[in-house]
Amino acid sequence: CFERPRDDPEGYGVLYVDASHRGSFGSRLSHSCNPNCQSVVMSCNGKVTIAMRTLRAIQLGEEMTWDYACVTESEREFCAAHCLCSSVQCRGSFLYYSNSRSFTMIMNKKHS
Repeated sequence: CFERPRDDPEGYGVLYVDASHRGSFGSRLSHSCNPNCQSVVMSCNGKVTIAMRTLRAIQLGEEMTWDYACVTESEREFCAAHCLCSSVQCRGSFLYYSNSRSFTMIMNKKHS
């Protein structure tokens, strides 16, 4: 999901990307809590695109991975999202958990 800033001259907007309709090899990368790649949003020839970049040198035959970095407010969904990356830094889930009070806490802290 990409969010265009509210002060953008082109107007405010939100864009959701569904790789099942028009994806690249990046949509097939596995998750890791200690990834060797990351996605970057950039402009290419006037169009917004998602690029993958490496975070370190990747060895021949090594799997390319990235952190899905998805957040859920559902404790049930979080507990069901088992991570299998087996890295030393493994969080145990490929999701981050943010309970429903987190949004309210941030709003109160930043906007009161």
